[in-house]
Amino acid sequence: MSDSQIPLREALRLGALAGRRTLCLHLGLSIVEGLLPLAGIFAMRLLVDAVTESPGSGSPEEAYSSVLDAVYLAAGIAIGGAVLRAFASYVADRHGRIVTDRCADRMLEQSSSLDLQQLEDPRVLDLMQRAGQEVAGRPARIASDLSASLLSLVTLATMGTLLLLVDPWLTALVLVFAVPGVWLRLRHAKRLFAWQRDTVEAQREVGYLSTILSTRQAAKDLRALSLARRFLGRVQGQRTDLREQALGLSARRARGELVGQVLSNAALFFAYGRLGWLAVSGAFTVGAFVMYAQAVQRSQSGVRDLLGSLAALSEHRLFLRTFVEFEALEPSVVDSASPIVLTERGPLAVRCQDVHFTYPGGRAVLSGVDFEIAPGERVALVGRNGSGKSTLVRLLTRLADPTTGAIRYGESPLRELELATWRGRVGVLFQDATPLDLTVRENIAPDGGGDPESWRDAARQAGALERIERLPGAFEQRLGRRFAGGAELSAGEWRRILLARVLHRRSEFLILDEPSAFLDARASRELGERLRDELKGRSVLVVDHRPEAVQWVDRVLVLEEGRIVESGSPAELAAKDGSFRKLFGAPASG
Repeated sequence: MSDSQIPLREALRLGALAGRRTLCLHLGLSIVEGLLPLAGIFAMRLLVDAVTESPGSGSPEEAYSSVLDAVYLAAGIAIGGAVLRAFASYVADRHGRIVTDRCADRMLEQSSSLDLQQLEDPRVLDLMQRAGQEVAGRPARIASDLSASLLSLVTLATMGTLLLLVDPWLTALVLVFAVPGVWLRLRHAKRLFAWQRDTVEAQREVGYLSTILSTRQAAKDLRALSLARRFLGRVQGQRTDLREQALGLSARRARGELVGQVLSNAALFFAYGRLGWLAVSGAFTVGAFVMYAQAVQRSQSGVRDLLGSLAALSEHRLFLRTFVEFEALEPSVVDSASPIVLTERGPLAVRCQDVHFTYPGGRAVLSGVDFEIAPGERVALVGRNGSGKSTLVRLLTRLADPTTGAIRYGESPLRELELATWRGRVGVLFQDATPLDLTVRENIAPDGGGDPESWRDAARQAGALERIERLPGAFEQRLGRRFAGGAELSAGEWRRILLARVLHRRSEFLILDEPSAFLDARASRELGERLRDELKGRSVLVVDHRPEAVQWVDRVLVLEEGRIVESGSPAELAAKDGSFRKLFGAPASG
């Protein structure tokens, strides 16, 4: 990962995500705010001079009238400034929230577009975590700090010009003594960036273990195996190490800030002494002294704020490098330059031709897989754990592409098919399909499609309709325990709901990875018989490891060490002493 900053135009592009008009309004208000201090100290000068000069300037009524005029002017400036700052604060808050939300949306869009292999890469996960941490606030703060820079610049320009008229050395003094503090801040930002880069994996592990300790998925294992205390101790130890390192950085920053404050205060009080000497020498009035003293103070604050906001912008540009790099990641599974859009309806043949696949790092999983699924044919894929079944499912759903070889649908290579076309033609039930703690309807039709009759039909085909109708809310019943009012289902009942989700898509090619998981042998056979009758005319690939779960298919493929070693009907393979017989034993009855 680069330690360089992103270009300023890239930072401004992020700051403008709320719209250019909003950004311009935000910055324009900052410029107007920057002019208010000059008007304020000028009004204060008029007030002080009116008070100090009134005893020898005619009648008390006339003197008091001059004082009131100065008070009215100062009050008007103060009230106008309050209104302006309140409006500017609202605009800044609105701008920041919109930018934050849109950056979060872009993070989610990018995360959902990456390949499965990228989401399994620790380097990508580290980058994603760091990008997520920074994008939560820094893009909005870019606009905020840019606004602060403009405000400070305008304030410094007006106050500095005012001081130049008195003593040019005062302006130089204010500028020079503000620089060390800003330099120390930039140095700390680089140290913090390096620390976050070097500890991101440890921080991810803390987050992972914290999730295990606090969520329901692992609760049974933690309690039954007495693992909670062990994991808790590990989290506490890692957090202690990270905290001590962070506190060390904080202590170094505090020391640097102390040095900067001492130098800044020394410059401020030296300037007060110089102005005091000029005032008692008769160079200007008491009101002018007050005005110039405030100008010194505001100039120093302006320099500090300007350099500080510029340093903050530099810091944001450094830390947002992770977000820009994460956004720049490109998935490899994308549409070709001229993708094929299928117009032919109905199932077509699915062919794997000498398919090889090797994971990053050199682990070969598939070595020359060859088979064909005819239109409307029901085929089972069986094999031992690690034989490559799940990898083949990935390739058939085009979550990855073969290293070499080709997969075809009809006459079209899968690589050349438009992704949207293919994913509209294929329906897949993964071994680890995701249940949603939403309503039954949203689990079966998460895309919002269909009607009540189509939901019922899909649930009936999966054997889940009877259970759904017993729920208090039927298809509108929320499932899971994450939210109030949710109904819990058994693992087998959830599996049927997830199967209904796939069947609801009416895809012409179905891939079912262990559709009968968590069902007993009898229920598994009954589900197979139901699917045999319901899925006539649709091509089906079933992945399973139980003999009763594959008795309903037309043909069985046996995958062994990344190759298809046997092919035939369940009865044919069970009758001969081959890999199928060794895998399943004696043929299942019924």
